[in-house]
Amino acid sequence: MSLTGTPPFQLTWSTGDTTPSLSGLPAGDYFLTLTDATGCSAVLTFKVPMSVGASDPAGQALRLGAAPNPQRAGEPVRIYLQAPGSGLYSVSVFTADGRLLHRFTMEHNGDQTVFPLDIPAAGLYLVQVLDERGKRGVLRVVMW
Repeated sequence: MSLTGTPPFQLTWSTGDTTPSLSGLPAGDYFLTLTDATGCSAVLTFKVPMSVGASDPAGQALRLGAAPNPQRAGEPVRIYLQAPGSGLYSVSVFTADGRLLHRFTMEHNGDQTVFPLDIPAAGLYLVQVLDERGKRGVLRVVMW
């Protein structure tokens, strides 16, 4: 999916939120309206599936962050991984409809690792990071 327009962009979710990402949503369909400075709009539909999660009682889950987020398409986003220890991590980037965009492996040493992520087209993406023990973190990234 490729969207173009004249910055700045306004984001409006069907929930009424105007933030670039949402979290803690129940299963269902959600709509994001992107409006550019000239008033042109595009509506994107996102499905949040029903899922069953597991807690991490030891508090050792992977923590992810992104900056800037949202970011202009074609510009790198810095992904921050915070996790104890070191090792190899699998990074997968998915489109909003669940299609795998790309996957790579990175090495994490210490408490925090920062790596650039290049996503060429506008849209909503999910970044999933898995460690060697199966612990994961998931982050939403918005490109405009």
